[in-house]
Formats: sequence, structure tokens, C-alpha cells
Amino acid sequence: MKTPTVIFFLLLFGISVIAQDNQPKPNQWKGLILDKSTADDVIKKFGTPDKDKKDDIRILDTNKRFSEKLKKGEFRVIRYKKLDLAKDVSFTFDENNTLIFIEFKPQDKLPVQSFLQAYPDTEFQPSILVILGIKSQNSYILQAKTDNSFILSMVTTSAFASIFGKTGNVEMNRQTQSNNTLNGNIWMVQLVSKTLTNTKNQDVLK
Repeated sequence: MKTPTVIFFLLLFGISVIAQDNQPKPNQWKGLILDKSTADDVIKKFGTPDKDKKDDIRILDTNKRFSEKLKKGEFRVIRYKKLDLAKDVSFTFDENNTLIFIEFKPQDKLPVQSFLQAYPDTEFQPSILVILGIKSQNSYILQAKTDNSFILSMVTTSAFASIFGKTGNVEMNRQTQSNNTLNGNIWMVQLVSKTLTNTKNQDVLK
């Protein structure tokens, strides 16, 4: 193979690798990685936060899959009112100062289909948002489990019935279960470490 051809393919490969590195990943945001980055990493990257205090972790979970310890207000939470194209951004850390939870809201409208396209290898499952036992009629949750994390998002929509039916039945028919039919805008995104999974009483299985 001639040298110019080799150089061309090497450049092409390099561009491909850079493009992949810029793709959104379910376990990281803005280069900050769950179970790896620290509070110092966040502050070094974004500067002095608007808030830095102990607080709970509130996850958009419909299956009670996460630990019951999240509501004890023992986690360090760093908050920024605005970062780049996001607002109300928070980073939460465990007792070892390791990043375990990221939450942010898009500053501008983010269509759900655009969100799904950003994670082509991640399979999301829609579910109805329930608040204090009442099913929402204008919002739903998209959630996915990956090898390294969970990713959840809250979607607001004016066409709720077209997705879940007029009664908001959790048992959606086959057609509406297709992510291609989902509509609305992403209101909030949460990236969750697997270390927060509920492991209560698992010792009985060992």
C-alpha cells in the first residue's frame, strides 16, 4: 500500500476515534465519569459551585431498584445554576468523595427522539411517572440499564394519551412500546452509579 493511502486511512481512523469520544455516554457527562471522578475534578473543571452541601439523592425510579439510604441527607452535592447548555446541574459524591450521581436539565428544548439518537446502543424503556400515588398525565420516564450505570430521564409531552392510552395504563400495547413513537421534550436527565442499587438483605442468598 502506498504511503499517501496509509496516511489517509490513519487520519480517517483518528477522526473516527475522536468522533466516538465526543459521543454522549450513559456513565459520564462533560468528561466526568461515575465511580471515577471526584469533587475536586468537578471544581477544577467548572470552578466554584453555587452550592456545596449535604443532601439526599432523588432518583426518577419507578421500580424501587435503588438503595433506601438515599434519603438520609448524607451525600455531598455540588450544584451549579448553569453549565454550558444545561441548568440546575448537580454532582453527588459518596463517602469516599467519588462521583455517583449526575443530574441536569437541558436549557433549551431537547426532543425525546434527539435524546434517543444520542445513545444509539442503549435500550430505553418508557414508564409512567407516579407522584404520591397519582399517575402523571403529561410526563413519563425513560430509563435504561447499561454495563456501567443507569440513565433516566423525565419527559414532558402534550400527547401523553397517544403513548400510554387514555387511561395511562402501564401495560402499553406493542405499537406504543416502540421508541420510534415516543414524543415530547426531555426535562431532566439523571446518570446513576450502579453502586446505588438496592442490595438489602442479599446476604441471605450467599
